[in-house]
Amino acid sequence: MSFKSQVARVALLAAAAAAALGGASPAAAAIQDVTPPSVPASGSGDWPICGPERSSVTLKWKASVDEPEGSGLKGYFVDYDGREIFVAADAGETLLVTGIAPGSGRSVFVRAVDNAGNRSEPRQIYRAIASCVPEVPGNLRVVAITPTSVTLSWTAPVDPDRPIDRYNVYSGSTRVMTTSGTTVTVTGLQEDTTYSFTVEAIDDVGLAGAKSAALTVLTPHNDARDVTPPSVPTEGSTDWPACGSTPTSAVVTWGASVDEPGGSGLKGYTVARGVGGPLTFVAADAGETLTLTGLGPEGPGTLYVSAVDNAGNASSALPIFQVVASCGVPTRPAGLRVTEAGRTWITLSWNAATSPDSTVKGYRVYLNGVLVRTVTGTSTMVTGLLSGTDYTFAVSAIDARDLESEKSDRLTYRTPLVDPPLTDRYGYTLAGTASLKTLTKGNLPLKGGIVAEVDRGSGAFTADLTLNQTSGRLVSLGFLPVTAKIGFVTSGKTTGTLKDGKLTSNSKVRIKVQEVKLFGAIPLAGGNACQAKQLSDINLASVGNFSPTAGGTIAGTFKISDLNGCGVLNGLVSPLTAGDGNTISLNLTPAP
Repeated sequence: MSFKSQVARVALLAAAAAAALGGASPAAAAIQDVTPPSVPASGSGDWPICGPERSSVTLKWKASVDEPEGSGLKGYFVDYDGREIFVAADAGETLLVTGIAPGSGRSVFVRAVDNAGNRSEPRQIYRAIASCVPEVPGNLRVVAITPTSVTLSWTAPVDPDRPIDRYNVYSGSTRVMTTSGTTVTVTGLQEDTTYSFTVEAIDDVGLAGAKSAALTVLTPHNDARDVTPPSVPTEGSTDWPACGSTPTSAVVTWGASVDEPGGSGLKGYTVARGVGGPLTFVAADAGETLTLTGLGPEGPGTLYVSAVDNAGNASSALPIFQVVASCGVPTRPAGLRVTEAGRTWITLSWNAATSPDSTVKGYRVYLNGVLVRTVTGTSTMVTGLLSGTDYTFAVSAIDARDLESEKSDRLTYRTPLVDPPLTDRYGYTLAGTASLKTLTKGNLPLKGGIVAEVDRGSGAFTADLTLNQTSGRLVSLGFLPVTAKIGFVTSGKTTGTLKDGKLTSNSKVRIKVQEVKLFGAIPLAGGNACQAKQLSDINLASVGNFSPTAGGTIAGTFKISDLNGCGVLNGLVSPLTAGDGNTISLNLTPAP
C-alpha cells in the first residue's frame, strides 16, 4: 500500500472518528474534498496615525472561493501575534483586533478554509504603525530668576496621544532636571551668564517628543557680592595604620565648615599634600572625607584642608599631621594545609601574607626544616617523597626588600600508601525539551539524570545517562492531533570531554514508541516491540560556559530511524516519525 493511500486511510479514520464525536456522517466523511479554496487577496489594515482608536485595527481582505463540487467555503483563519482566530464565511471578510500598544507593529496572515478542513496558502497583510510621540510643550518662559537660579514654566501639550509622564529640562545639550509638573527651578547657575533652556515631554510608554523652542536666559549680577570666607575646618585626622593591610591608601576626615548667614553658601573643600602641593576638590555634599591612593611607605605626609564658598572665598588651611611607623617584615603565613596527596607527592596551600610598608613577592617552603623551594603563589606541590612517611612542612613570606617573615605553624603529614583516583565524579539531574521536526511535529518534555567520571588531565569522561519516559501532544501532517508516550533505552556509556568550560558528548539511545493515539482516543501504534530500527546518535554541546560544579545548558540534534514492531499500521506511523533535524536542549543541575 502506497504512503498516499495510507494517508487517505488515516483521513477516512479521522472522518469516522469525527462522525462518532458528533461531526459529519460517515457517508459525508467518505466524500474526499482535498482541494483548498483560493487564497484571500488585497489584505489591508486601517491602523490610524494617532487617535482614539490607536489600540485596535480593522483587518480586511477579499473573499476566497471554493472549487465547484467542493465542500464549500467555511471561513478564514487569521494568524495574529501568535494567535489563530477563526472568522466564519457568513461574517464577511473583516476582523477587528484590539489590545494593540502604540509603536508596535505586526504581520497578519489570512488563510481560507473549506468545510473539509482544507486550508489555502496564507495571504500576508502588512501594516505600518506610526509612533505617536508627544507634542512639543508650549510657552516656555521665566517666572523667577536670581544670580544663581531660574524658575521655568511651560504649557502642557494639548490633547496628547498618550498621557504625559514627565518632562526633561535641558541647558544646552545637557539634561539638568526631570519633573512631572510644568514648573521647575534650576539651581547652581553662575551670575552674569547666558543659558539656553529647552523642554521635551515623555509619555507613559517612554516616547519622547521634540524639544521646545530654546529660551535664552541671562542671570543677573550679584550686587551684594560675598567676600567673607567660610570657617576653618576642624578636627582633621587620617586613618593611616601603624601596621596595616592597606599601606598604599589613607582616608582623610575633618570637621565641617560653615558659611556666614546671607553668604553665597559652602561649595566644598580643597585638600593639598604639603605646602603648595596639588589640590584635590571635595564637594560639600560629598561629606568631609577624602581617600588618598598611590601612597608609599611614608604615608600621605602633612595635609592642608581649606573650605571654599560659591563666591570663591577660601578659609585658612587646617594642617593634618600624621606619624608613620616602620612595620618591618611581612606577617607570617597562616592556614597551612594539605589539599591533595599521593604516595610520592603532596600539594600544600596557605593564606596570603601581607607587608605593611612593602609588598609580598613570594614564599619559602621548608621540608623538615630545610628550604626546598620558593614560589610566588599560595600553593605548591612537593615531590620525591616516600609513601607512608611522616613529613613536616612550614612556609614563610618574603617582601620586595627580601625581608623574611616568621615561619608559619608547622604541619606534619603522612603520605598515603596508594595514589588517589585520577578522576572526578559528578552527578546531575537534567530537564529540558526534545522538539520533533519530522512529518510529526511538537515538543516532548525530558527529565532524567547523568553520572559522569571525568579524567582530570584530559577532561575525557564516560557517563551513565538516564532519560525518563515522556508523553506529549503532537501534530502529524500539519492537522492530525496525536498523543504519544515515548521511552528511551541507552546503549552503552555516554562519552565526551569537559575542558576549559566546554562540554561535548555523544549518547546512543534506542527510541521506543509505547503508545500513539489519534485524537487522544484512537490507537494507531505502540507496545513493547514498537521502536526505532537503529540507535539514535545524540550529539550535544554546551551553550555558553559549563561548570562541572555548577552545571549548565547543553543542546544538539538527533535523527529518528524507521520504526518496526508497531503493528498493522507500522507502515503508516513510521514515515510520520522518521527523519533528522530534531533538536534537544537540556539543563544540567548538580544532583543533591
